[in-house]
Amino acid sequence: MIMSNYPNDNNGDAGIAPNCGSGRKHGGAEAVLELIDTGTLDEAVTDWYAFLGFSDFHRVTGYLADKLLAMPEAPAQVKRHVRIQKAYQAHKQGSLIGAAKELSARLEANKIPHAFLKGVVLAGEIYGAGERCSNDVDILALPKDIGKISDILKSLGYVQGLYRDGQIKPFDRLEIVKRRMNRGETAPFVRLNDDPLAPFVEVDINFSLDWLPTDADSLTETFLCNAVISKNGLRALDTEYTLMYLCLHLYKEAVVYSMVKRLKDIELYKYVDIFKMLKIINIKRFWHFADKHGLRKQCEYAIWQTNQLFPSSDFWLKEPSGINLVIDPENGGREYVWDMPFLERVFDTNRLRQLKRCDCDCGEAGDEE
Repeated sequence: MIMSNYPNDNNGDAGIAPNCGSGRKHGGAEAVLELIDTGTLDEAVTDWYAFLGFSDFHRVTGYLADKLLAMPEAPAQVKRHVRIQKAYQAHKQGSLIGAAKELSARLEANKIPHAFLKGVVLAGEIYGAGERCSNDVDILALPKDIGKISDILKSLGYVQGLYRDGQIKPFDRLEIVKRRMNRGETAPFVRLNDDPLAPFVEVDINFSLDWLPTDADSLTETFLCNAVISKNGLRALDTEYTLMYLCLHLYKEAVVYSMVKRLKDIELYKYVDIFKMLKIINIKRFWHFADKHGLRKQCEYAIWQTNQLFPSSDFWLKEPSGINLVIDPENGGREYVWDMPFLERVFDTNRLRQLKRCDCDCGEAGDEE
């Protein structure tokens, strides 16, 4: 039983994980991390209420489903829940992959360089059906091709906006431009779906490997030149470039203030993606390309955090510089710094009180709203 770095989430205090042999319940958060990391769990002392809450919140229930279903002492209610969750994710995954293949056919026909990213690709490569939870279809493209891809999506019935209460609420022009200028991706394209379990499909066009629209086109082009056909028939980045992209994406969501406010920096499924990729990667080739493209800092950041969560990944790195820095590009690059260790942030959804402004004594980040 691993008792290493995890804070004790039974009482909300940071510290050493509880001694399970003492009769105390094994907290939900630490039990989830242990099951992902080692594949083992002491069912008799696991707090199943806390386990399922943490697992669902971090969107890893489908991934853990088969492991839990194989455990003799796991409660029947737990097994029923994870079985339903995995089946739902497999259904939604099928809907997203179908939409991705429809779009892929148009992109290939028009010879537009692109690569599908994240869930719709990983589902066919390192995850089984229903193991990886996905909410949308992500593609990487060159900035000069955004107009062409937007026209294709509109011809397929997509609208830039948000799905709310059974309808699409379109964005105004200002919101579309704002998102493009500050996020390195377009405002989402959404289409209604005649499926009560997957009522809409969302597509995001990523055109920058940073959060800024000024990211060098040449680097995006280099990534796209390393695209291959994946197992599910979609064009995707090859293994090393996929891991680099996952690291860059995690880095962006961990250091950009708007993402941190939405808890995007601590969603566990993103770390599981990296954890699983590290098991199949050619690590020398990976670091060669990371160094070649000047991306070692971002990759070390993401891999260091992953290893804090899952020590068995065994890629021990020195703590990177800037691991506690957060930037707000929508407010002139305003900087914040965490006054809270990384692992404690993962266990605390109210952690914004520990995010401090660097340039003044005006209080915590959470006080600004």
